[in-house]
Amino acid sequence: MNEDNLSRGYVALYRSVIDNPFYTQLPGDYFKVFIFCLVRAAYKPRQYWNGHAMADLPIGAFVATVGEIAAKTGVSQSTVRRALQALENSQMVVTKSTNKFSLYTVVNFEAYQNGSLMTDKQTANNWADKRQTSEQTTEQSTDKPPTNHRQTSVIREEGKKKLQPVPADPAAVEAEPSLPKFDSDKFFMEQWWPIVWSKANAKKAARKAWNRIVKDEAKANFLTERAKLLGPRYLATAEKTGSTPLYPSTWLNDERFEDEPLLPGFDPPPDPAEEAAKQKRILAAINRDLEERGLPPQESL
Repeated sequence: MNEDNLSRGYVALYRSVIDNPFYTQLPGDYFKVFIFCLVRAAYKPRQYWNGHAMADLPIGAFVATVGEIAAKTGVSQSTVRRALQALENSQMVVTKSTNKFSLYTVVNFEAYQNGSLMTDKQTANNWADKRQTSEQTTEQSTDKPPTNHRQTSVIREEGKKKLQPVPADPAAVEAEPSLPKFDSDKFFMEQWWPIVWSKANAKKAARKAWNRIVKDEAKANFLTERAKLLGPRYLATAEKTGSTPLYPSTWLNDERFEDEPLLPGFDPPPDPAEEAAKQKRILAAINRDLEERGLPPQESL
């Protein structure tokens, strides 16, 4: 077996990861990219071809392209770029890019994975040890003399007597207090709408969307925290572009609370394809205006 085959064995994933903002506050696709980084990272020093010569690949590092990560995870390339940028900003992964590929290093990989990595051979040996122990236990249990059938019946009857429930006094049993039913609409009116970033438009539509989505207090609190975090960004974007702030009803209906990065100081770089399309639309609008005025078209912005 080739021990360098990274598709074998496993890596440790600590339970505390569910408390990390990267898991709790960012889109699930970002976490898929992080898991890809963990399983692709080298568990021992290796070498790779850097385009000119063989180079050392340290523990916790791997070489990949954005397209390869997107194909393996089923995530779009633009989302992969944003996820990798978020990982770097949160100091979980270090990136070193070239014109052909990128070298990614999972921070503290060796410290977290020390003693946790196993190859298939090691795993098989462990399973063999457990099976042998189980067989020995079974043999020991079969060596015991059989229990007398009558004795077993007596034991069972005695057990039944001991397990008989004691009748409760109906007068002594107090009715359990019922929890008040969560009022989604009241929460919307009293707690969510007062803190939302734009109260000028579509309150009725937002209220309808809210009552459709929110069924418990946990979801209501989650959306309230998201609105507080994201509201200033929407207002700043609207002021910068001279547009109307995102409607709260649109935010709820399109589930924008799920796809916005919230790491401190994180501002994802624009996607090249999206930027090119935007520039093309702006240029087309300018040329339509020039054409109406009988002027020659503009070739670029």
